[in-house]
Amino acid sequence: QTTGNSQAALNASIASNGAPITASGSFNLLVPGNTNNASLLVGMDTNSAGAKTGSATISFVSDASNVGGCAPNCQLNLASQNVNVSGNVYRLANPSLNTGAVNLVMRVGDAVGANQNVSLTNTSPDIFTEGLKVNISGSTGNAQGAGSIANLAAQASDNTSIKVGLASSAVAGLSSGQVNLAFISTGAGTTGGAEVAAQTAAGSVTVNGKVYTPAVALLTTPTLNFGVVRVGDVVSERQASINNTSAVTALNDTLRATMTGVAGPFTGGGQVSGIAAQTSGQINVGLNTASAGVYNVGANVAFLSQNPELADASAGANAGVNLLAQINNLAYADFDFLAGLGVLTQNGSNYVLDLGDITLGSSINSLLRIDNDTVGPADVLSGLFDVSAVNDFVLNGWNAINNLGAGEHVDTLALSYLAAQLGLYEDTIVFNGRGTNANDPVGLAQARNLIIRANVVDPDGHPVPEPGMLALLLAAAVAGVIARRRRLH
Repeated sequence: QTTGNSQAALNASIASNGAPITASGSFNLLVPGNTNNASLLVGMDTNSAGAKTGSATISFVSDASNVGGCAPNCQLNLASQNVNVSGNVYRLANPSLNTGAVNLVMRVGDAVGANQNVSLTNTSPDIFTEGLKVNISGSTGNAQGAGSIANLAAQASDNTSIKVGLASSAVAGLSSGQVNLAFISTGAGTTGGAEVAAQTAAGSVTVNGKVYTPAVALLTTPTLNFGVVRVGDVVSERQASINNTSAVTALNDTLRATMTGVAGPFTGGGQVSGIAAQTSGQINVGLNTASAGVYNVGANVAFLSQNPELADASAGANAGVNLLAQINNLAYADFDFLAGLGVLTQNGSNYVLDLGDITLGSSINSLLRIDNDTVGPADVLSGLFDVSAVNDFVLNGWNAINNLGAGEHVDTLALSYLAAQLGLYEDTIVFNGRGTNANDPVGLAQARNLIIRANVVDPDGHPVPEPGMLALLLAAAVAGVIARRRRLH
């Protein structure tokens, strides 16, 4: 640049000194005092990212053609000048979607929302990459998304800003949908350039869902009653029945039931599992009949809804089961001697009432008892006396026995005898009894044999009267005995 009168104009051109710098342009006859800001251009090769440096050379020529009268020596080469050029070339943001799919499992009615993290990286071998901006552009099917990323720097990852999830858990079954993402390259903090589509303009996260219908438990047998049984009986198990009342859907939990608190004479309990919707399962409870008693035990049943993919959940409030049983001792018929003459002995089911030696002409009386010789709870005792074989002794009060409870007795079993003739006399009474209870009105049969024995002897060793004379002496007494016997039978 020169000033003053009659000064030459300026010519200039520019050329690159090599890659990555580019240069072009020239101007001629820039008159003194003027400026050219647009003709000489420098640039850089942007085919690769990174820091770029280089130079360009500007060649200057003084040209007096504007003054005239200088031909042929109007131009004079001036010293050239180098221009150093440096700058950074940034590539567009390069998104990498690290979470291509999300698999979610829940139960009908569970809370839904965009609660699963999506991981993204602004992939770059170096820092010369614009920032990545991510927005949710929409969703399809049973999917939803939330969140955004404003400016993810080169080589950085974001694992929490974008979230996806199921849109609804109202219907059981399989579902699939997509959350669509828009990827934008932003020059904020780097090139300062306007936002444009990133190297990959869009992506999507697939959201796969499994929704199970939970199991719903119903205990249909709140009481297991074994009723009245006997000590030593083999008793069939009782079953606590549990229904899974849940509707059958595309995916269902199964039901598990666990019974605890089984105690006393009751056995079993435990659990049953895998009860499908609209089906039932059973838990078995047994009874040990070794000891008599009246039992009422409260057991507890807990319910869980299960599937292979989720933690167990409640299938309803716990339910109680009453375990009931009455275990009876067997009825036991037993004779006891109460008063009068005689000694009563027992051998198993056979009894002998020995009246001993009775003096001829004597009249004797004895009183016995029959009882249900057991402790409660017990079967009741009933029965009849078979006296068809009794023809020597006179009986009174040997009536039918009805419903003798444990320890109860009948004390009216009387017999009398008139020693009218010498000799050994023996009669047998058979008691045909049954032990019954509310569950077994037919009962268990049992028999007792009572043998009554007497030996009529002559007092002091005197001779026995002739049969004819003896008959005369005792005719009246014998007739009275026969009459009484007929009335009793």
